[in-house]
Amino acid sequence: GWGNRLNVPFGDTEYRYRNGVPAEIFAYNSPVKPQQDIASAAGFIQDRVTFRRVSLNAGIRYGRYKGWLPEQTGGGGVWMPETVFPKLETGFVWANFAPRVGVAVKLTEDGKNVAKASVGQFYDELFTGDFELINPNAFNSIATYRWFGDLNGNRKVDANEYDPSPLSVFAARSNRIDPDFKQPRIDEFTVAFERELFPNVGASATWVQRRFTNNWADVNVGIPLTGYAPATLPDAGPDNIVGTGDDRTITMYNVLPEFRGRDAFVRQTVPGDNMNYKALELSLGKRMANNWQLTGSYTWSRAAGVIISGNRKTIANPTDPNASLDSHKYGRDATDQPHAFKMLVNYVAPLGFNVGGNIQLLSGLPVDRTFRGSLSQGSTTIRAEPRGTYRADALKLVNVKVDRPFKFSRIKVGTFVELHNLLNSSSAVGIATLTQAFASQAAFDAAARGNTTYFGRVTEIVVPRIAKLGIKIDF
Repeated sequence: GWGNRLNVPFGDTEYRYRNGVPAEIFAYNSPVKPQQDIASAAGFIQDRVTFRRVSLNAGIRYGRYKGWLPEQTGGGGVWMPETVFPKLETGFVWANFAPRVGVAVKLTEDGKNVAKASVGQFYDELFTGDFELINPNAFNSIATYRWFGDLNGNRKVDANEYDPSPLSVFAARSNRIDPDFKQPRIDEFTVAFERELFPNVGASATWVQRRFTNNWADVNVGIPLTGYAPATLPDAGPDNIVGTGDDRTITMYNVLPEFRGRDAFVRQTVPGDNMNYKALELSLGKRMANNWQLTGSYTWSRAAGVIISGNRKTIANPTDPNASLDSHKYGRDATDQPHAFKMLVNYVAPLGFNVGGNIQLLSGLPVDRTFRGSLSQGSTTIRAEPRGTYRADALKLVNVKVDRPFKFSRIKVGTFVELHNLLNSSSAVGIATLTQAFASQAAFDAAARGNTTYFGRVTEIVVPRIAKLGIKIDF
């Protein structure tokens, strides 16, 4: 497998204005097309052994992943000559065995009471972005210049339109990957009890635990913790208005002058910084009998620990105090949903009608409140309070579907009506995170009437009530 992308900004240049006035240009090393290649192989062995009242299912999976950077070419645009970069090895290989085993035991001879348990390990696959950090052909700005504007209107930078003495120069990166860079892993344990309450009706209780380990960070070895100095900044608080009761101060950290521009990252595994998930699920189910069936469940869960960025197991840089403070680094996971109730009902009505209903009552997901400060190293945004302090609205969704099939010779025609969000819930599911500092309530109200973003502003609600009418033809 391989991954690449072509980066060609207009004129290899980014134009920056301040209050509408030309200010700076960023010169890029484009055109570049960084490429990363991967070779992977995997296999598994699995077997099941069944005794009179016990079933055992066991297996093991082996996977091996190796990545490298093939020879590639970059540059050749306005600011940087064309350069050939030789093949580069990443310095690490992921190869692991992942065992898994599950057991089911009939607690009673009639099989109406069953206990189950399982334990297993699951490893992430390798993606090209996991080692793009060390690609010397990566897309970046190589210098910043003072810009006087497009004086002749030709939509490109001419020699007399910028100061050739750069304001700053991007030094070649010395990023690397720790050869002991481990494969992210999930350890899972489950235990469950199932019971048939009545004919066609069963209930179960399941406990699930997962631990996400071998999470990694891009550690800035060029700027240590001692390369920062604290700065106290005013925080208008969650109401975004200066001079109210929730005002506070927030401490951020400037990079000391002697360390600016010395960024050099090492991607490495950070032991001990894990994220944990645990959940209890109670479910009730009725098989289709007497023209109706039902499935319902309630789940209590908690996902907390070190905060992971996105779907990959990336955590905050431990040498940057703006990112690694405990209040910024730990908290609830972005998917943390303490309560979830779901029910699905189907009924075969007279005259051939099928009626279905779906109910979902779900806790809102965590919403960050962020704060942006102007620091010596540039504007920096941090999490102002631990994740989980604020949440989006709970979701209360009811959907209904009615369909009626008809048959004409070899043709089946199905007509249906669907009603989504029957209660027309307007729960907020998208909320802006960045804290602003409005001088007064009137200024805040004016911003709220316009398009200005601020912490707490609703940016997305659940889709309103929708009615669908349709016909499906099978032939």
